[in-house]
Amino acid sequence: MTTSAAVASGGFRDAMSCDVCTELYEQSIRTPLVLPCGHTFCRPCLTDIKKKGSFHCPTCRAGHNNLQVVALTVNYSLLNILALCNQFEYDKCATHGDDLRYWCANCDQSLCCICLYSGHPQGHTVKLAQTFVTEKKQKLEERINAVFKNINEHKNELKKGFNDVDALVMQLFRKNIHFHNTEMAVKDLLDDIKKANGIASVLSYEKLVGEFQSKKNLADPGEEKAREKADPSVDTRDKVKNLPAKDKDALLVTTKDLKEAASESTEAANTAAGTDPNWRAMMDYCDGRLLLHTLANPTTTRMSMQMPHEVFLELGVGDKCLGRIYIRLWCHLCRAQQLLALCMGTMGPSLLKAKASDKMGNLIVFRSAVDRDNKSVSHALLTGLEWGGQHSKPETEGLVTGIVSNNLAFGICIQRQTGTSVNAAFGVVVAGHEVTKAAFQHNPVSEVTITSCGLVMPGFSQEG
Repeated sequence: MTTSAAVASGGFRDAMSCDVCTELYEQSIRTPLVLPCGHTFCRPCLTDIKKKGSFHCPTCRAGHNNLQVVALTVNYSLLNILALCNQFEYDKCATHGDDLRYWCANCDQSLCCICLYSGHPQGHTVKLAQTFVTEKKQKLEERINAVFKNINEHKNELKKGFNDVDALVMQLFRKNIHFHNTEMAVKDLLDDIKKANGIASVLSYEKLVGEFQSKKNLADPGEEKAREKADPSVDTRDKVKNLPAKDKDALLVTTKDLKEAASESTEAANTAAGTDPNWRAMMDYCDGRLLLHTLANPTTTRMSMQMPHEVFLELGVGDKCLGRIYIRLWCHLCRAQQLLALCMGTMGPSLLKAKASDKMGNLIVFRSAVDRDNKSVSHALLTGLEWGGQHSKPETEGLVTGIVSNNLAFGICIQRQTGTSVNAAFGVVVAGHEVTKAAFQHNPVSEVTITSCGLVMPGFSQEG
């Protein structure tokens, strides 16, 4: 085919394909159905959209919530044209100009009628071009199916791997709690040994110390007895049940003991509840569940998790992706919590599909979010948003600031501007600032769209 014919054929094929899944329409499965707004999509795609609850046209966003997919009209005009789209396309012989209707398996090349009957070697295996294409497509589909099978096997391995990781994390936290409680019990035992003044108690302590020194006693009771919901310190209680009354109390690790131990780190609590962007919350394992404790409770020596404080915005213009911006939020501020909610969509509206609105000096500004019905939202999600006073900061590169005192608008500083300030700084770009600059330089800036957004996953570690 000529280049123009190929382009025309490609465009014709696109017109015969569903805009959602890009697959060609067909009579049996991907039947083209017409929405009341006039746009056509295949039955499986419309069924999937309907299942999600909000039934809107993928092209014009017209609402069809009360419409059933089974009641939609089939686009028979498209099906009739599709028959032409599926007709076999012959290339032209460069020598004779005829259709290349044959394929020689020995020569591995296409032939026209003149090529075949004027000098082509006898005894070669020659097939009709359509037969060759059909057989080749079948073999290619078999190879593709083998690739799919391989991919699915790897995906299943990954799924098992994720499940194993989840189980490993639970096991690690169970062990962590067990050894933490055992350590507290041993410390209490040491204190009581120093205070002991009787033969019976000293001999009892000697036996208990010997058992603590053995590896078996230090093993995680959850592994040996498979007691997911057991108190990790129960073995310690068993070891001291025959001690004198005052000595038993020294080894029992209770919730009260844990709270008293945690209360010793007042400064850590003040930091966590204040302005530290790297605040961490204690993680715990209890009743077969992972628990994330309040920031008011200091982490002490427990496993802890870094609290979410970094988000990302992926910017694009049309089909072009500009890249991602990573913003570290000052999460003690309401504006930072509001942007966190907008990035995740936890309060309804999100920044997904939101567009830049304008420029203000050195700021690229986003003034609205998008709700679940694809409507623009500009009102604040939280009250008490910071403005002015101690929240005013010099305008520096990458600074993220509120724009209006009572709504969700925010802007990102492109470069430092001497002598100017912003009124509600609540974060800073830590990576991808070149993406911000590219978006700022695009004209018009209103074409810049947030194509994806979300949270940078925090990590956890053992402190102390």
